[in-house]
Amino acid sequence: DDDDDDDEQDGNENDENDWRKDLPDIVEKIPVDDDEIVNVSKKWVDKIMSDMGICPFTKGADMAGLPMGKVFYTVDRSVSVEDMYARYWEEVVRVEQMPEKDLSTTLLIAPEFLIDNIEMFENFSNTLTQPMETLQVENLIQLVFFHPEWTFRDGGERSGMGSAANYARRSPWPMINILRTKQVRAAQKGIPTGLVYQQNEKTLSRVGAKSLERMLRLRDWSKIADLKVD
Repeated sequence: DDDDDDDEQDGNENDENDWRKDLPDIVEKIPVDDDEIVNVSKKWVDKIMSDMGICPFTKGADMAGLPMGKVFYTVDRSVSVEDMYARYWEEVVRVEQMPEKDLSTTLLIAPEFLIDNIEMFENFSNTLTQPMETLQVENLIQLVFFHPEWTFRDGGERSGMGSAANYARRSPWPMINILRTKQVRAAQKGIPTGLVYQQNEKTLSRVGAKSLERMLRLRDWSKIADLKVD
């Protein structure tokens, strides 16, 4: 019986990967130029987060939050967990020290950090979020993680590799979004988180997982240039 269960699981995994057939290879998986990485990331934020309303409090690529302030983009080439921890804490300190209007939120882009290992990236993400209460930083910052292979595992309809809802968190490269807690709480009062998830699932499903994956691989979202969600 156990063998049958294993066969069934393998079959499900194969089914989930079938939709990726005939998709193009990723264009320049890890560019050597940091400016190129920031430019592509801004295009992605502008279209997916802002225009499509995935993050309702983002306005274009450069402004976000409540109140609106500047988005700070930074690229880090770390490959080791130790180096990434160090850079992460540098960015936490920057958020703490900078005025909100000059730095509302930070997008730490890590193109070479666990890009091919989503499981390890998730584990690393947990090591950042779990001690936040103990370290007494949860009233200062909140974290959101993005990765090219991100998959929701909450058991709901948005779960599974082939779900379009995953593209709310699938980015060109691994990223850590450092948010200010008071802004997150203000946003949650304005729009309940559950409502945002439902709207995002609806919006992304309209485009479809295969189209979203193609655009992510090509670093080109021009096919949905006219798609905007208020």
